[in-house]
Amino acid sequence: MSFYIPGTQTISNSNNLVGINTLNPNYTLDVNGNINFTNQLYKNNSIFNGLTGKLLRVDSIYGNNTEAALNPYQYPFSTINSAINYATAGDTIFLYPGIYEESITIPSAVSLRGASTQTTTIQKTGVTSSTTLVTLNPNCRIEDVTMTLTSNTDGIDLIGIKVENTSSITSKIRTCVLNVNHTSSGNTNLYGIYATGTSNTGSTSSNLVRATTINTTSLNGTGKTRGIFVGGSLRLVTRDTNIYATGLTNVGGCETLYPNSYLDLRISTISGSSFDISQSTGTILLGSSDLINSNANNKSFTVSISPTEILFGIIGNMGNDTTYYLVPGILSISSLSTSTAYEVPVIRNTLFFEISINFSGTIPSLGSIAFTIYKNGVVTDLTLTLTTGQTNASLNTISVLFVPTDKYDARVTTIGNPGSGTFTASVLIY
Repeated sequence: MSFYIPGTQTISNSNNLVGINTLNPNYTLDVNGNINFTNQLYKNNSIFNGLTGKLLRVDSIYGNNTEAALNPYQYPFSTINSAINYATAGDTIFLYPGIYEESITIPSAVSLRGASTQTTTIQKTGVTSSTTLVTLNPNCRIEDVTMTLTSNTDGIDLIGIKVENTSSITSKIRTCVLNVNHTSSGNTNLYGIYATGTSNTGSTSSNLVRATTINTTSLNGTGKTRGIFVGGSLRLVTRDTNIYATGLTNVGGCETLYPNSYLDLRISTISGSSFDISQSTGTILLGSSDLINSNANNKSFTVSISPTEILFGIIGNMGNDTTYYLVPGILSISSLSTSTAYEVPVIRNTLFFEISINFSGTIPSLGSIAFTIYKNGVVTDLTLTLTTGQTNASLNTISVLFVPTDKYDARVTTIGNPGSGTFTASVLIY
């Protein structure tokens, strides 16, 4: 014989629960087989009455908002938003397997957890107006769910997860899958995670996103498509995260576009059809992360570990109005060619993203020294010039991609009298 306990589960004699048998005087059965306890000990036992402390449950199939509203911690709701209405700080909202067709805002200090990314989905499909699927308040958490937002409407904004102000450093996204898809042409903007507002931008041990996959896909759209977009003066950190942005036009994995914005990508994989990362303004910090297409949108970035460095140097005084073709390393001026470039092939996708130069002497009036990286014999934007009175300079705002069919070479050109001294140059690659 089996019995259904409202708000919990079906049990039977095989459960071997003390006192559960057909002759037990501690309960009676109604016509539907429900247990009605007559013993106060059983009434107070959470195994039987469904009480779960500060745990609110949501079941899209068997939940009942009306019944749960009377006993929020005893019976499951049918919608997430109904559970959120009763949630207070310190509560966890647990989602049973199912599909929850709603957009939500998670309150401060509340956690939301699904049964599994394979079985628990929060979604809004076919939306026709600008929609944010999930909004995070400070000190909240979401984990173990799949989130999906789709539309074929043009001219709207689709945001998977919106993060504002201090939520970027106090909230958590863990072991989730986030999908934002647009299936029509037009200028709809898609964002996996959209961060705005203001927070502390100092280094932090807190990771907003971890062990999560973010997919943004625009089939034929011309709007902006981003996996992660940071548009405020705040810091956002990811770890062990896969970020894929796919489409035809203006499609990027990650972008910072606000002064004093920081995006730390730690041990993550980033891919964008147009570019993987774009440090338009602000700072992108890479820590052992993979750029699938080795494309930084011709902009620079920062790395948290020592990058590979190519050194060039000239020992000896350079002549007037002369171009020297350099080779990696520091050589005497007599060893350098002034007529033939020494081109070095690259063996894998490589980003040249920062250069710095130094001259130990004093450049006289009207004199200058220019250092330039060439790609397949063509000048690139990686060029720096020292003029009268200058001894050093650096460039960290652009990047140039070299693929395995490309070759690079470095050249130093003097204008007028460069003066006496040793010249050195450093090129950082990723």
